[in-house]
Amino acid sequence: MRILCLHDAGSTATKLKDQLAKLGQRLYERHGIDLVYVNSPLTVESDAEDKATRRVWWEEIEEIRTHNQNEPLDSFPTASRKREFRGLDASLLLLRQVWTSCPMQGVLGIGQGAAMASILALLPNLPTPPRFCVFVDGAPLLPGEERLSESRFPCLHLIHDLLHRQHRSDRLVVQFGGQVHHFSTPSGQLGQEEHNAIGRFLVSQKRDGPNQSIVALQTALHVVEQEAADKIAAEIARDPPASLMAVIRPQTVAGWSGNKRRQPDEEGGGAPCPSEFLLKRDKRPEQPGASRLHPSQANGT
Repeated sequence: MRILCLHDAGSTATKLKDQLAKLGQRLYERHGIDLVYVNSPLTVESDAEDKATRRVWWEEIEEIRTHNQNEPLDSFPTASRKREFRGLDASLLLLRQVWTSCPMQGVLGIGQGAAMASILALLPNLPTPPRFCVFVDGAPLLPGEERLSESRFPCLHLIHDLLHRQHRSDRLVVQFGGQVHHFSTPSGQLGQEEHNAIGRFLVSQKRDGPNQSIVALQTALHVVEQEAADKIAAEIARDPPASLMAVIRPQTVAGWSGNKRRQPDEEGGGAPCPSEFLLKRDKRPEQPGASRLHPSQANGT
């Protein structure tokens, strides 16, 4: 069983993998649960001295509209702030592609990654939508205080009580329901107790999920598809068809690649030219019924 893991803003897939290394190793060796990590497609400049790459799933831009003195006060909207989530569409497109690239069953997200996991769970037209989610200090992107997921959709919420984000995480609990685990580690990182809570939840989802033979068959089919695609690519690279090479290297396919000019009695490219075409017009033999006048002149005769 595969779980898609999404990092927080300012982090990377490698850092999240290091944080969950012990949990991931234990889940894989004992229960056959594989944690799959992916980077967000957006990078931002770091203000830190090390200039390390910071990745985010979106950039939140808040625009404050100022009142124009020529505009009537009664027409000025009460809500003069506008929030824009730049890059969110690119992140959703990436996650849709990753999710459909291989069989996966659930999503685990931290911070911004938890918000992306909540959107992924609600995306329409996914062949196999996520069966469950794990949200760590998640904040919802969608407004509202009503339930958004199905009543039986399994979720685990881990909420840090000291990061002053509890009110946002509580709204995500309302939208998705599920189990809630509070923790208060000084560093804000997940401790052993939190790893155990995540591990128990994931193992229970594997036990209560679909027949493992079906999951194994889906994985085997995915492996066969990948092997077939690799063999097709290797065969095309060994002896590429002319139609494909005409697109890749049009200068060497479907046309003469030698000298465009040729001397008398020298072979050239293209179809052979009639010998009389090499003569001047006044010396070419007349053909019966043929006219050497311009069409406009021929119509006038």
